[in-house]
Amino acid sequence: MPISLGAAKEGDAGHWCASKTACALVSGERAVLHKAAELYLPLRACRKTLPWSREPHPGWLEGTEWGKEHSGRPETPGWTLKQVRRYDELFEELRKATEAVQA
Repeated sequence: MPISLGAAKEGDAGHWCASKTACALVSGERAVLHKAAELYLPLRACRKTLPWSREPHPGWLEGTEWGKEHSGRPETPGWTLKQVRRYDELFEELRKATEAVQA
């Protein structure tokens, strides 16, 4: 069934929808996306403080192999149990929020 899009009415905050139900859905989707964006910020900030590898790793030297240059990585002890828990909690919150967007 085709949707008829009506003209915007005064007080519609500069947008138009096919119906009040459609406007409510758009508004709800925006809220979910906004929530996901808010959850991404602390996850990203947390990730910036962590060592480059979750697991202990000896790292590698900078060099060229098969004609490709690659940067080196220093040795890392990996993440602590506290860091793993915090990151996983933040990631799970974000995953749940984005799951609602994809549904």
